[in-house]
Amino acid sequence: MTEASPARSPEGRKMFENVQRAVRLSARLSDIGFDDLDALRDAFRGC
Repeated sequence: MTEASPARSPEGRKMFENVQRAVRLSARLSDIGFDDLDALRDAFRGC
């Protein structure tokens, strides 16, 4: 069985990719302390 694509149009694909990027960034940010500004900046540079 093949898995259906979550994005069937170029606009949908772009939105899907942005959501995936946000999920990855959120996971990284949850591991960083609020007062660690350097680590926060680095996390956003890497997205």
